[in-house]
Amino acid sequence: MHATLKVHMLLSGIIVGSIIFQTGIIAPSIFKLLKKNNVKIILRHIFPRMFILLWTAGLLSFICNVLLGVTSYIQYFVSALSFLFPLICYLLVPSTNQAKDDGDNRKFSRLHQISVLLTMILLVVNMLWSIFV
Repeated sequence: MHATLKVHMLLSGIIVGSIIFQTGIIAPSIFKLLKKNNVKIILRHIFPRMFILLWTAGLLSFICNVLLGVTSYIQYFVSALSFLFPLICYLLVPSTNQAKDDGDNRKFSRLHQISVLLTMILLVVNMLWSIFV
């Protein structure tokens, strides 16, 4: 297996693992174990950091593709999504939090759904891209 493919697979694994760990273990545990006010404080601390981690992995993936001369459009596409989607989610966090604080449930729901959708697309793309290379 070529080194570029290994690097890209490692970074995709970090992205997939981070999303599954955060959404499948951390968030549900926090909702189950803590009071509502504490949940808000912790999730507002953790989620932006998760998006930064995902963004960093996507950026590193893209940089490695360029530096190592990857020719696969699929790898560039996955890297671009892995860079852009977490950035969008990160930038949505302040508006999402403000909508929640203001009691604007419709706006909060819409922004949260966008964030969840982008994160799930990112998860699936990073899980499946290697099938097509």
